[in-house]
Amino acid sequence: DSFGDGWNGATYDIVDAATSLSVASGSLAGGSFQADALCLADGCYLVTVGGGSYDSEISWAVVGADEASSGAAGTGSFSVNTASCFGCMDTTACNYDSAAMYDDGSCTFAPCIANDEPAGATALTMEVLGTCNTVTDDLSIAQSDNIEGTAFTLGFSADLWYEFTAVTGGARVEVSSAGGFDAVVEIVGEDIEDVSFGTDEWLNVGDLTPGNTYQISVCAYDGTPASGDGEFDICVQYLPETTCDYGAGPYDLCDIFKADWVGDAVYTFNFTAVSDGMTYSADGDPWDFIQLFDVPGLPWGDDYTVLIDVKHNLTNVNGTAEQPNVPGTVSCPLTVNAPPTSAVKPSDNCANFGPKWIGQYIGSTPWVCGASDWEWEFTRTDVPELAITHLSGTAINFVRLSWVPGLVEGGVYDVRVRPVFPNGAFGAFGGVECVSIVGPIGLPNVDGPTVELLDEEKDLSDANVAPEAAIYPNPNNGQILNVNLSGVESTVVSMDIIDMFGKTVQAEQITVAT
Repeated sequence: DSFGDGWNGATYDIVDAATSLSVASGSLAGGSFQADALCLADGCYLVTVGGGSYDSEISWAVVGADEASSGAAGTGSFSVNTASCFGCMDTTACNYDSAAMYDDGSCTFAPCIANDEPAGATALTMEVLGTCNTVTDDLSIAQSDNIEGTAFTLGFSADLWYEFTAVTGGARVEVSSAGGFDAVVEIVGEDIEDVSFGTDEWLNVGDLTPGNTYQISVCAYDGTPASGDGEFDICVQYLPETTCDYGAGPYDLCDIFKADWVGDAVYTFNFTAVSDGMTYSADGDPWDFIQLFDVPGLPWGDDYTVLIDVKHNLTNVNGTAEQPNVPGTVSCPLTVNAPPTSAVKPSDNCANFGPKWIGQYIGSTPWVCGASDWEWEFTRTDVPELAITHLSGTAINFVRLSWVPGLVEGGVYDVRVRPVFPNGAFGAFGGVECVSIVGPIGLPNVDGPTVELLDEEKDLSDANVAPEAAIYPNPNNGQILNVNLSGVESTVVSMDIIDMFGKTVQAEQITVAT
């Protein structure tokens, strides 16, 4: 009850068409909604609703029957496990139904209109979105109201029917009412039921099956229009689908993969692995391309079958945003390379850097797209020990030596590294690089040259002078090193810079400023 105060004396009565006996009756005593459970034998039934003070507030529906009936106050019919109960039984009528067992008063007579019935639906030719192949019709000549068992068409008035064969998985139906009536447009077929109301209507639907036939009904919300007021135009357009714009590859996960542009839309990329049938999906929103790295879990080293769905960004006639989905039907192949191997950066190895402090970092190169973690392996070479493995716990390809349990100051190690991916798979180890760690006395535990003190240094030491030095920047970027000395009483100071292996890399004689 639309007012919410019950049916105000109105009742429903269900009669068995075969016996003319009442089998159920009831009413809505108060409130706006009620459901009555009925147990009926197989057969054909008539429903009569009304008799109250405000029958215009009434609506009702029979749910679960073969031919579900619904409407306002008045009469209706339905069947239980019985086909073709009701229909027109007059052989001279346009809509004569030879299978009907009971006449439901729906007969229409000449002039007969073919698309007044679903069986005579007018075929519409689909054009691509933005192009209309318009058919003009007149709803004022419609005679039959055909309820197709959907919850949407509520028997507003006589309707006209149309049909189309889906070109893609999406369609847009446009109806323009030249006569000014309030149109009700419905599309029906293969579990697809959608409806729209208004003088001008745009009905956007997705997830259709290409090649299947769908029907459209058009009626007037406020009753069949008068002659001269029922003219309207109708057309149906298909929403374009997309496929791959780029070739089969092979690709790295850092690479871009692109779909054909079919308009403003959300492009959903679906990659199905040939090896195990797993599908990995991601949206390119708001673009028609995607970096393969952005597809969650997509593994390296496999072949894929790619399908791309597209959700068109459309609006209905009221400006409300809608995104009907058009599933991709044309697949394409794609190959992703095996992951590249990564090794310790040459700038971090023994030959190029020398020993590292235990608190310093080492990194690997190259970074591998898709890696969520890195496994480092340290094998000591100066003394026999078992290899140490360590997961860094981050997608960043560097590790601080002090984070690796078991590494010792003064140790010299062969180091390998490999990427770890979100699915738990490990990449291959790259090459071996030497990394040494500064020992407790400032050098790794290896034999090296002896550095003799110069005479000036001996003299300075003998004089019990305690010079101080400020050295910066430290760590140094290799471009400039500042050394400020204080507490030196000599007029000339000799300064040698020696690397960790004892090699002199710079020697200076400095005159002390006064």
